[in-house]
Parts: sequence; C-alpha cells; structure tokens
Amino acid sequence: MEETEAIRQRYERRKQLPENTRYSYFNKGNLFIVQEKQRKLLDLLHRQGFRSLKEMKILEVGCGNGGWLRDFVQWGAHSENLYGIDLLKDRIEEAK
Repeated sequence: MEETEAIRQRYERRKQLPENTRYSYFNKGNLFIVQEKQRKLLDLLHRQGFRSLKEMKILEVGCGNGGWLRDFVQWGAHSENLYGIDLLKDRIEEAK
C-alpha cells in the first residue's frame, strides 16, 4: 500500500471516533499537550532570534485543519503571509 493512501485510511478511521474524544480542550491531557507544544515552539522561535512574526511568510507542511496557522495569527503573523498544504483535501477546506 502506498504511504499516502495509508495516511488517508488512518485519518478516515479517526472520523469514526466520537468528536469529543479527539483533540478536545476539555480533556486535560490533550490541553496540556497542546500548551506544551505551543510553549516549546515559541521558545524555539525566541532562541532563534525571532521577536515578531509580522513580516514572516510561513508555510506549514501537513497543516491539517490549520490549527498551527491560527496560532501563528494569534502570535502576530498576518494571515495573508500564511500558507498550508496537506494530503487530505477535506482538512484543507477546514483550514480555510
């Protein structure tokens, strides 16, 4: 089986799970994971000398529903400078 097809099938199986079990911010474990990833990314950007995202053009490969792109807007990036690609067309539509 081709890798991209295997990825598509895994995401299709995820759709069978109840919505409230996936990525819910009301799930304390998931909330902790999300916040930890945000802290780590912001720390990495800071250590690399980034102090503003206003003029940055940002491409997210595997953008899913655009969650990280929304975070970049929250952190000061301009939405017109954000780009995302994903294997799954329905996820790209969600991101828009």
